[in-house]
Amino acid sequence: MPVGNVSKSYISSINFLDQREILRQVLNITREETSFIDLMEMFGAMTPTGQPEYHLFVNEEQFIAGTVSVVTGTGPQVTITVDATFAASVQPGKVIMLAGGVNCLIISKTNNDLVIRNVDGTTAIQTLVTAVSPLNRVTAFTTAFGEASGSPLGERWGQTKFANQVQKFKAAYQITDIQKASKVETTFDGKEYIMYKGQHESLMKFRNEIAFGLFFSRKSAANFASASPSLTDAAGNPVQTTSGLHEQIDSFGLDDTLASASAVALSDMKDVDTLLNLNRSPEKYLIYVGGSMNQKYDDFLNNLGTSATLSTSARFDITGRDLDLGIDSWKIYGRQFGKKRLAMLDHKGVTNFTNSTPFKDYAYFTPVDEIKTIDGSSVPMVRVRYLEGDGFNGAYLETLHGRLAPNPDGEEDVLKVVYSAVMGLECPGAWHTLLQKHQ
Repeated sequence: MPVGNVSKSYISSINFLDQREILRQVLNITREETSFIDLMEMFGAMTPTGQPEYHLFVNEEQFIAGTVSVVTGTGPQVTITVDATFAASVQPGKVIMLAGGVNCLIISKTNNDLVIRNVDGTTAIQTLVTAVSPLNRVTAFTTAFGEASGSPLGERWGQTKFANQVQKFKAAYQITDIQKASKVETTFDGKEYIMYKGQHESLMKFRNEIAFGLFFSRKSAANFASASPSLTDAAGNPVQTTSGLHEQIDSFGLDDTLASASAVALSDMKDVDTLLNLNRSPEKYLIYVGGSMNQKYDDFLNNLGTSATLSTSARFDITGRDLDLGIDSWKIYGRQFGKKRLAMLDHKGVTNFTNSTPFKDYAYFTPVDEIKTIDGSSVPMVRVRYLEGDGFNGAYLETLHGRLAPNPDGEEDVLKVVYSAVMGLECPGAWHTLLQKHQ
């Protein structure tokens, strides 16, 4: 993280970002000090990128279920027509399971038509697999080949590319020579310097704009590199926005709704666990909530009443860090959940006003374990990417302008502080996230 300027007449707010205890002692801010960007920094989930658009590659599912549209013939051997995706994933020698559990061997395949035979060789199967739900679903789960048989057909596995992009954030604070006389003194590194309340509030507002952006932004289409970008500013410069956490979970994650709008129940946790199990999801989750969902979960946790389930330590291990962030933690159905209330989800000027978006009433389930890559390494399942390269650090950049700056430029008797950051969200574990709504 870059270090800002420090002189007898100026102290940089950037200096305090690595020393939160000092920052919070100095500033009297409006309950917004622990935002989403703060948590990402505390979790160590900040990773540089060398490109304004970064890509994520995901391997394909190796086992999928198919849908039957036509059944031809009678007896222990029939022909079924399946969807193209399932047909492409199977070949003769695969054993499929019908909806009732009956096993059949694929004898041959022609396009989307599969000739299948009951493994017992005698029992008719035309009534056990039909084009009508629920007997229209099949899955290939193993293989069975004949004695002295040749090699099976080769299989190929592809990969799916997903992309997100950084967003350029900016803010500025300006003070005149007369206003500069109104000061607040504090001690930094054992020495007294002058700093400006407005400057620090501008920085905190800037950081919260980043936090809101990383949480709620929607990805713009054509980006910086496009000849015809989707967004341009008044000067014609291309503008791009990142896909935030809400959009990532809403687009790629799981979806759940509380059985009752007024409460979280044990049945809701069973539903969550069932959905996560279907995706073979990890065992440890952090849940971001606003006040409404926080109340519902507190009532639920208070009713659990077993020390083995509910942890009173308010600590949660995240990627090897034992953090005390006011997190409630509980274990249930083989998973550990931590709940963190985000004040930003209840902000009366952004997310919680009359006829505002319903996001304040959602619970955002995010896995905190790292996800493994095929080569054996691992990456955080939710992280922030910031642009870096050739001496540029897009995590935070501060520049000073005007005649009152430590290195004066321009002719105006002002001190102007400009903050900028080039960041975006990345969710390698988006398929393991879950969005819970309260109806």
